[in-house]
Amino acid sequence: MWTRWRRTIKVTLLCLAGAIVGGCQEAPPPAQPPVQALQFQYHYQRLVTDFIDAHGRVIDRSDERLISTSEGQSYALFFALVANDRERFEQLLKWTENNLSNGDITQQLPAWLWGFENGEWGVIDSNPASDADVVIAYTLIEAGRLWNEPRYGALGELVADRILRSEIISIAGRQVLLPAPMGFVDSTTNTFRVNPSYMALPMLEGLYTGTGVDTWQAVYESSAQIYALHPHGLYADWIQLNFDFSLTTDQPEPSADYDAIRSYFWLALEAERGGDFAKLLNQSSDLAMEIDSTGRVPERIDWLEPTYHGTGNLGFSAILLPYLDQLNSQAAKLQRARIVATAPERYADSYYTTMLLLFGSGALQCYSFAENGHLRVNWEYSWCELDDE
Repeated sequence: MWTRWRRTIKVTLLCLAGAIVGGCQEAPPPAQPPVQALQFQYHYQRLVTDFIDAHGRVIDRSDERLISTSEGQSYALFFALVANDRERFEQLLKWTENNLSNGDITQQLPAWLWGFENGEWGVIDSNPASDADVVIAYTLIEAGRLWNEPRYGALGELVADRILRSEIISIAGRQVLLPAPMGFVDSTTNTFRVNPSYMALPMLEGLYTGTGVDTWQAVYESSAQIYALHPHGLYADWIQLNFDFSLTTDQPEPSADYDAIRSYFWLALEAERGGDFAKLLNQSSDLAMEIDSTGRVPERIDWLEPTYHGTGNLGFSAILLPYLDQLNSQAAKLQRARIVATAPERYADSYYTTMLLLFGSGALQCYSFAENGHLRVNWEYSWCELDDE
Protein backbone atom coordinates (compact mmCIF):
# COMPACT_ATOMS: atom_id res chain seq x y z
CA MET A 1 0.00 0.00 0.00
CA TRP A 2 2.85 2.42 0.90
CA THR A 3 4.47 1.81 -2.49
CA ARG A 4 1.25 2.78 -4.21
CA TRP A 5 0.83 5.98 -2.19
CA ARG A 6 4.50 6.85 -2.61
CA ARG A 7 4.04 6.60 -6.37
CA THR A 8 0.91 8.77 -6.14
CA ILE A 9 2.76 11.46 -4.19
CA LYS A 10 5.71 11.28 -6.56
CA VAL A 11 3.51 11.58 -9.65
CA THR A 12 1.52 14.42 -8.11
CA LEU A 13 4.64 16.43 -7.32
CA LEU A 14 6.08 15.84 -10.75
CA CYS A 15 2.82 16.89 -12.37
CA LEU A 16 2.61 20.06 -10.33
CA ALA A 17 6.18 20.85 -11.29
CA GLY A 18 5.38 20.25 -14.94
CA ALA A 19 8.27 17.80 -15.14
CA ILE A 20 6.51 14.61 -16.11
CA VAL A 21 6.29 13.54 -19.74
CA GLY A 22 4.43 10.29 -19.22
CA GLY A 23 1.09 11.66 -18.04
CA CYS A 24 -0.63 11.23 -14.65
CA GLN A 25 -2.43 8.10 -13.60
CA GLU A 26 -3.32 8.78 -9.97
CA ALA A 27 -3.25 12.59 -9.86
CA PRO A 28 -4.77 15.51 -11.80
CA PRO A 29 -3.39 15.69 -15.34
CA PRO A 30 -0.84 18.32 -16.29
CA ALA A 31 -2.10 21.38 -18.12
CA GLN A 32 -0.67 20.05 -21.38
CA PRO A 33 -0.74 16.48 -22.70
CA PRO A 34 2.49 14.45 -22.67
CA VAL A 35 4.87 14.76 -25.57
CA GLN A 36 3.64 13.09 -28.73
CA ALA A 37 5.89 10.04 -28.60
CA LEU A 38 4.53 9.14 -25.15
CA GLN A 39 0.92 10.03 -25.91
CA PHE A 40 -1.61 7.22 -26.13
CA GLN A 41 -3.85 9.08 -28.56
CA TYR A 42 -0.97 9.63 -30.98
CA HIS A 43 -0.14 5.92 -31.12
CA TYR A 44 -3.80 4.95 -31.28
CA GLN A 45 -4.30 7.18 -34.31
CA ARG A 46 -1.25 5.56 -35.89
CA LEU A 47 -2.72 2.13 -35.18
CA VAL A 48 -5.97 3.08 -36.87
CA THR A 49 -4.27 4.73 -39.85
CA ASP A 50 -1.42 2.30 -40.46
CA PHE A 51 -2.62 -1.10 -39.31
CA ILE A 52 -6.44 -1.33 -39.34
CA ASP A 53 -8.34 -1.50 -42.63
CA ALA A 54 -11.82 -0.16 -43.28
CA HIS A 55 -13.40 -3.48 -42.30
CA GLY A 56 -11.75 -3.73 -38.87
CA ARG A 57 -8.90 -6.08 -39.77
CA VAL A 58 -5.58 -5.49 -37.99
CA ILE A 59 -2.78 -6.16 -40.47
CA ASP A 60 0.75 -7.22 -39.55
CA ARG A 61 2.68 -6.07 -42.61
CA SER A 62 5.97 -7.55 -41.40
CA ASP A 63 4.76 -10.91 -42.69
CA GLU A 64 4.60 -11.27 -46.48
CA ARG A 65 1.24 -13.02 -46.07
CA LEU A 66 -0.16 -9.77 -44.59
CA ILE A 67 -1.43 -11.74 -41.65
CA SER A 68 -3.97 -10.89 -39.01
CA THR A 69 -3.85 -12.57 -35.61
CA SER A 70 -6.38 -12.96 -32.84
CA GLU A 71 -3.77 -11.24 -30.65
CA GLY A 72 -3.81 -8.15 -32.85
CA GLN A 73 -7.61 -8.07 -33.00
CA SER A 74 -7.88 -8.42 -29.23
CA TYR A 75 -5.38 -5.66 -28.50
CA ALA A 76 -7.07 -3.30 -30.96
CA LEU A 77 -10.44 -4.00 -29.31
CA PHE A 78 -8.98 -3.15 -25.92
CA PHE A 79 -7.38 0.07 -27.16
CA ALA A 80 -10.59 1.09 -28.95
CA LEU A 81 -12.37 0.79 -25.61
CA VAL A 82 -9.67 2.83 -23.87
CA ALA A 83 -10.00 5.45 -26.64
CA ASN A 84 -13.81 5.44 -26.35
CA ASP A 85 -13.96 4.63 -30.07
CA ARG A 86 -17.23 2.71 -30.31
CA GLU A 87 -17.47 2.67 -34.09
CA ARG A 88 -14.00 1.15 -34.49
CA PHE A 89 -14.72 -1.29 -31.68
CA GLU A 90 -17.77 -2.62 -33.52
CA GLN A 91 -15.83 -2.96 -36.78
CA LEU A 92 -13.04 -4.88 -35.08
CA LEU A 93 -15.50 -7.18 -33.33
CA LYS A 94 -17.45 -7.93 -36.51
CA TRP A 95 -14.34 -8.72 -38.54
CA THR A 96 -12.98 -10.95 -35.78
CA GLU A 97 -16.21 -12.87 -35.40
CA ASN A 98 -16.90 -13.25 -39.12
CA ASN A 99 -13.39 -14.22 -40.19
CA LEU A 100 -11.72 -15.86 -37.20
CA SER A 101 -14.75 -17.46 -35.51
CA ASN A 102 -16.73 -18.64 -38.52
CA GLY A 103 -19.46 -16.11 -37.77
CA ASP A 104 -20.12 -16.93 -34.09
CA ILE A 105 -17.51 -16.15 -31.44
CA THR A 106 -19.64 -17.75 -28.73
CA GLN A 107 -19.37 -21.12 -30.45
CA GLN A 108 -15.85 -20.93 -31.84
CA LEU A 109 -12.94 -19.11 -30.26
CA PRO A 110 -11.02 -17.02 -32.82
CA ALA A 111 -8.43 -18.75 -34.96
CA TRP A 112 -5.06 -17.29 -34.11
CA LEU A 113 -3.78 -16.82 -37.68
CA TRP A 114 -5.42 -15.49 -40.85
CA GLY A 115 -3.83 -14.25 -44.08
CA PHE A 116 -2.91 -14.93 -47.70
CA GLU A 117 -1.54 -18.40 -48.36
CA ASN A 118 -1.74 -20.86 -51.25
CA GLY A 119 -3.37 -18.26 -53.44
CA GLU A 120 -6.28 -17.37 -51.16
CA TRP A 121 -7.25 -15.38 -48.11
CA GLY A 122 -8.48 -17.16 -45.02
CA VAL A 123 -7.63 -18.97 -41.80
CA ILE A 124 -4.10 -20.38 -41.87
CA ASP A 125 -4.13 -21.95 -38.39
CA SER A 126 -7.45 -22.50 -36.63
CA ASN A 127 -6.04 -23.21 -33.17
CA PRO A 128 -7.09 -20.36 -30.83
CA ALA A 129 -4.64 -18.48 -28.61
CA SER A 130 -5.72 -17.95 -25.04
CA ASP A 131 -3.91 -14.64 -24.57
CA ALA A 132 -6.17 -13.12 -27.23
CA ASP A 133 -9.24 -14.94 -25.97
CA VAL A 134 -8.80 -13.62 -22.43
CA VAL A 135 -8.36 -10.04 -23.66
CA ILE A 136 -11.42 -10.32 -25.92
CA ALA A 137 -13.66 -11.74 -23.19
CA TYR A 138 -12.50 -9.18 -20.65
CA THR A 139 -12.78 -6.26 -23.05
CA LEU A 140 -16.30 -7.22 -24.12
CA ILE A 141 -17.47 -7.49 -20.50
CA GLU A 142 -15.91 -4.14 -19.62
CA ALA A 143 -17.29 -2.51 -22.78
CA GLY A 144 -20.73 -3.67 -21.74
CA ARG A 145 -20.29 -2.09 -18.32
CA LEU A 146 -18.57 1.16 -19.36
CA TRP A 147 -20.75 1.83 -22.40
CA ASN A 148 -23.90 0.47 -20.79
CA GLU A 149 -24.28 -1.96 -23.68
CA PRO A 150 -25.67 -5.29 -22.37
CA ARG A 151 -25.01 -7.04 -25.70
CA TYR A 152 -21.26 -6.69 -25.28
CA GLY A 153 -21.37 -7.88 -21.69
CA ALA A 154 -23.41 -10.94 -22.53
CA LEU A 155 -21.14 -11.76 -25.45
CA GLY A 156 -18.07 -11.44 -23.23
CA GLU A 157 -19.49 -13.82 -20.65
CA LEU A 158 -20.18 -16.41 -23.34
CA VAL A 159 -16.64 -16.10 -24.68
CA ALA A 160 -15.30 -16.45 -21.13
CA ASP A 161 -17.36 -19.61 -20.70
CA ARG A 162 -15.98 -20.99 -23.97
CA ILE A 163 -12.43 -20.36 -22.70
CA LEU A 164 -13.16 -22.28 -19.51
CA ARG A 165 -14.44 -25.24 -21.52
CA SER A 166 -11.67 -25.21 -24.14
CA GLU A 167 -8.45 -23.77 -22.69
CA ILE A 168 -8.43 -24.63 -18.99
CA ILE A 169 -6.89 -27.82 -17.62
CA SER A 170 -7.44 -29.18 -14.12
CA ILE A 171 -4.08 -30.40 -12.84
CA ALA A 172 -2.45 -30.86 -9.42
CA GLY A 173 -5.58 -29.43 -7.80
CA ARG A 174 -5.33 -26.24 -9.87
CA GLN A 175 -7.16 -24.69 -12.80
CA VAL A 176 -4.53 -23.69 -15.36
CA LEU A 177 -4.83 -21.53 -18.47
CA LEU A 178 -3.28 -23.35 -21.43
CA PRO A 179 -1.94 -21.39 -24.41
CA ALA A 180 -4.45 -23.10 -26.71
CA PRO A 181 -6.88 -26.04 -26.70
CA MET A 182 -4.43 -28.34 -28.48
CA GLY A 183 -0.72 -29.04 -28.42
CA PHE A 184 0.49 -28.14 -24.93
CA VAL A 185 -0.14 -31.21 -22.76
CA ASP A 186 2.02 -34.33 -23.10
CA SER A 187 0.56 -37.27 -21.20
CA THR A 188 3.46 -39.52 -22.21
CA THR A 189 5.94 -37.41 -20.22
CA ASN A 190 3.40 -36.04 -17.71
CA THR A 191 4.34 -32.49 -18.61
CA PHE A 192 2.59 -29.39 -19.93
CA ARG A 193 3.71 -26.03 -21.28
CA VAL A 194 2.31 -22.60 -20.53
CA ASN A 195 3.15 -19.02 -21.47
CA PRO A 196 3.19 -16.71 -18.41
CA SER A 197 2.61 -13.60 -20.55
CA TYR A 198 -0.75 -15.04 -21.61
CA MET A 199 -1.83 -14.73 -17.98
CA ALA A 200 -2.94 -11.10 -17.85
CA LEU A 201 -3.38 -11.05 -14.08
CA PRO A 202 -5.68 -8.01 -13.65
CA MET A 203 -7.88 -9.20 -16.51
CA LEU A 204 -8.18 -12.68 -14.99
CA GLU A 205 -9.37 -11.06 -11.77
CA GLY A 206 -11.75 -8.94 -13.85
CA LEU A 207 -13.19 -12.04 -15.52
CA TYR A 208 -13.95 -13.47 -12.08
CA THR A 209 -15.68 -10.23 -11.10
CA GLY A 210 -17.49 -9.91 -14.41
CA THR A 211 -18.79 -13.46 -14.63
CA GLY A 212 -19.06 -14.49 -11.00
CA VAL A 213 -17.65 -17.91 -11.95
CA ASP A 214 -15.32 -19.24 -9.26
CA THR A 215 -13.13 -21.08 -11.77
CA TRP A 216 -11.75 -17.74 -12.94
CA GLN A 217 -10.51 -17.01 -9.43
CA ALA A 218 -8.80 -20.41 -9.46
CA VAL A 219 -7.22 -19.59 -12.84
CA TYR A 220 -5.99 -16.30 -11.42
CA GLU A 221 -4.44 -18.06 -8.43
CA SER A 222 -2.68 -20.73 -10.51
CA SER A 223 -1.35 -18.01 -12.83
CA ALA A 224 0.13 -16.16 -9.87
CA GLN A 225 1.78 -19.40 -8.74
CA ILE A 226 3.30 -19.87 -12.20
CA TYR A 227 4.79 -16.37 -12.02
CA ALA A 228 6.28 -17.26 -8.63
CA LEU A 229 7.95 -20.43 -9.99
CA HIS A 230 10.50 -18.47 -12.02
CA PRO A 231 13.97 -18.38 -10.46
CA HIS A 232 15.60 -14.93 -10.34
CA GLY A 233 12.19 -13.32 -11.05
CA LEU A 234 12.91 -13.39 -14.79
CA TYR A 235 10.07 -14.65 -16.96
CA ALA A 236 10.00 -17.24 -19.70
CA ASP A 237 8.28 -17.08 -23.06
CA TRP A 238 7.43 -20.73 -22.51
CA ILE A 239 7.78 -22.71 -19.30
CA GLN A 240 7.39 -26.47 -18.95
CA LEU A 241 5.92 -28.01 -15.80
CA ASN A 242 5.47 -31.53 -14.52
CA PHE A 243 1.99 -32.70 -13.65
CA ASP A 244 2.84 -32.08 -9.97
CA PHE A 245 3.27 -28.37 -10.85
CA SER A 246 7.05 -28.35 -10.51
CA LEU A 247 9.51 -27.09 -13.11
CA THR A 248 10.89 -29.79 -15.38
CA THR A 249 14.63 -30.39 -15.16
CA ASP A 250 15.25 -29.36 -18.75
CA GLN A 251 13.40 -26.34 -20.04
CA PRO A 252 12.88 -26.52 -23.82
CA GLU A 253 13.19 -22.75 -24.29
CA PRO A 254 15.50 -21.17 -21.69
CA SER A 255 15.75 -17.96 -23.74
CA ALA A 256 12.90 -15.45 -23.56
CA ASP A 257 12.21 -12.32 -25.62
CA TYR A 258 9.09 -10.89 -27.28
CA ASP A 259 6.39 -12.73 -25.36
CA ALA A 260 7.98 -12.47 -21.94
CA ILE A 261 8.27 -8.69 -21.95
CA ARG A 262 4.50 -8.57 -21.37
CA SER A 263 4.84 -10.54 -18.12
CA TYR A 264 6.64 -7.67 -16.36
CA PHE A 265 3.89 -5.34 -17.52
CA TRP A 266 1.03 -7.48 -16.19
CA LEU A 267 2.88 -8.03 -12.94
CA ALA A 268 3.47 -4.28 -12.50
CA LEU A 269 -0.20 -3.47 -13.04
CA GLU A 270 -1.17 -6.24 -10.66
CA ALA A 271 1.25 -4.98 -8.02
CA GLU A 272 -0.28 -1.52 -8.42
CA ARG A 273 -3.62 -3.01 -7.40
CA GLY A 274 -2.02 -4.05 -4.08
CA GLY A 275 -1.77 -7.37 -2.28
CA ASP A 276 1.11 -9.85 -2.35
CA PHE A 277 2.22 -8.95 -5.85
CA ALA A 278 4.40 -6.11 -4.64
CA LYS A 279 6.66 -8.78 -3.13
CA LEU A 280 6.66 -10.75 -6.37
CA LEU A 281 7.47 -7.58 -8.30
CA ASN A 282 10.44 -6.88 -6.04
CA GLN A 283 11.71 -10.39 -6.71
CA SER A 284 11.81 -9.49 -10.41
CA SER A 285 14.03 -6.45 -9.83
CA ASP A 286 17.10 -8.05 -11.48
CA LEU A 287 15.84 -6.86 -14.86
CA ALA A 288 15.42 -3.30 -13.58
CA MET A 289 18.95 -3.36 -12.16
CA GLU A 290 20.28 -4.62 -15.50
CA ILE A 291 18.55 -1.74 -17.30
CA ASP A 292 19.83 0.70 -14.68
CA SER A 293 23.43 -0.43 -15.12
CA THR A 294 23.52 -0.72 -18.92
CA GLY A 295 20.94 1.83 -20.03
CA ARG A 296 19.37 -0.68 -22.42
CA VAL A 297 16.36 -2.97 -22.31
CA PRO A 298 17.53 -6.48 -23.25
CA GLU A 299 15.90 -8.04 -26.28
CA ARG A 300 16.49 -11.56 -25.01
CA ILE A 301 16.99 -12.97 -21.52
CA ASP A 302 18.23 -16.42 -20.60
CA TRP A 303 15.94 -16.63 -17.63
CA LEU A 304 17.57 -19.66 -15.99
CA GLU A 305 21.14 -18.28 -16.10
CA PRO A 306 20.46 -15.33 -15.99
CA THR A 307 22.15 -13.51 -18.87
CA TYR A 308 21.03 -10.62 -21.08
CA HIS A 309 21.43 -10.15 -24.82
CA GLY A 310 20.80 -7.46 -27.43
CA THR A 311 18.63 -4.35 -27.23
CA GLY A 312 14.86 -4.50 -27.41
CA ASN A 313 12.84 -2.28 -29.72
CA LEU A 314 11.16 0.93 -28.61
CA GLY A 315 8.05 -0.95 -27.55
CA PHE A 316 10.12 -2.82 -24.97
CA SER A 317 11.02 0.50 -23.36
CA ALA A 318 7.39 1.64 -23.37
CA ILE A 319 5.74 -1.46 -21.96
CA LEU A 320 8.32 -1.64 -19.17
CA LEU A 321 7.65 1.92 -17.94
CA PRO A 322 4.97 0.85 -15.40
CA TYR A 323 7.32 -1.90 -14.16
CA LEU A 324 10.24 0.51 -13.78
CA ASP A 325 8.02 3.13 -12.17
CA GLN A 326 6.66 0.60 -9.65
CA LEU A 327 10.23 -0.25 -8.65
CA ASN A 328 11.20 3.44 -8.52
CA SER A 329 13.96 2.64 -10.98
CA GLN A 330 16.17 5.40 -12.31
CA ALA A 331 15.99 3.64 -15.67
CA ALA A 332 12.40 4.84 -16.20
CA LYS A 333 13.59 8.37 -16.99
CA LEU A 334 16.16 7.12 -19.47
CA GLN A 335 13.66 4.88 -21.25
CA ARG A 336 11.19 7.77 -21.56
CA ALA A 337 13.95 9.84 -23.09
CA ARG A 338 14.73 7.04 -25.54
CA ILE A 339 11.12 6.98 -26.72
CA VAL A 340 10.94 10.74 -27.09
CA ALA A 341 14.24 10.88 -29.00
CA THR A 342 13.30 8.22 -31.55
CA ALA A 343 11.91 9.49 -34.85
CA PRO A 344 8.39 8.14 -35.59
CA GLU A 345 9.47 6.70 -38.94
CA ARG A 346 11.69 4.29 -37.04
CA TYR A 347 8.65 2.38 -35.80
CA ALA A 348 5.94 3.42 -38.26
CA ASP A 349 5.76 0.00 -39.92
CA SER A 350 6.09 -2.14 -36.81
CA TYR A 351 2.80 -3.64 -35.66
CA TYR A 352 4.16 -5.18 -32.47
CA THR A 353 6.15 -2.11 -31.42
CA THR A 354 3.01 0.00 -31.85
CA MET A 355 1.01 -2.36 -29.62
CA LEU A 356 3.66 -2.25 -26.89
CA LEU A 357 3.79 1.55 -27.10
CA LEU A 358 0.02 1.66 -26.66
CA PHE A 359 0.09 -0.63 -23.64
CA GLY A 360 2.85 1.37 -21.97
CA SER A 361 1.63 4.89 -22.71
CA GLY A 362 -1.99 3.98 -22.00
CA ALA A 363 -1.22 2.46 -18.62
CA LEU A 364 0.57 5.64 -17.54
CA GLN A 365 -2.13 8.02 -18.75
CA CYS A 366 -5.43 6.53 -19.73
CA TYR A 367 -6.37 3.32 -17.95
CA SER A 368 -5.76 1.28 -14.82
CA PHE A 369 -7.35 -1.68 -13.07
CA ALA A 370 -9.44 -1.41 -9.93
CA GLU A 371 -9.01 -3.82 -7.01
CA ASN A 372 -11.82 -6.00 -8.36
CA GLY A 373 -10.29 -6.05 -11.85
CA HIS A 374 -12.69 -3.55 -13.41
CA LEU A 375 -11.14 -1.27 -16.01
CA ARG A 376 -10.76 2.39 -15.11
CA VAL A 377 -10.61 4.73 -18.10
CA ASN A 378 -9.76 8.43 -18.32
CA TRP A 379 -11.98 9.48 -21.20
CA GLU A 380 -12.17 13.02 -19.87
CA TYR A 381 -8.49 13.53 -20.74
CA SER A 382 -8.24 14.82 -24.29
CA TRP A 383 -5.06 12.81 -24.92
CA CYS A 384 -6.78 9.52 -23.99
CA GLU A 385 -10.03 9.74 -25.91
CA LEU A 386 -10.26 9.53 -29.70
CA ASP A 387 -9.81 12.90 -31.41
CA ASP A 388 -12.73 13.33 -33.82
CA GLU A 389 -11.47 16.55 -35.36
